[in-house]
Amino acid sequence: MVKFYFAEDYISSFWAQKIQMVIAALEALEYYWKDKG
Repeated sequence: MVKFYFAEDYISSFWAQKIQMVIAALEALEYYWKDKG
C-alpha cells in the first residue's frame, strides 16, 4: 500500500515535470516568434 502510494506520487511528479518542460518550451517558442515578428 505504501509502495503503491509512493509509486503513484513519483509518477505524478514525473508527469508534472514533463508538463512544466512542455509549457516552458511553448513559452520560449512564443517569445522567439514575437521577437522575430
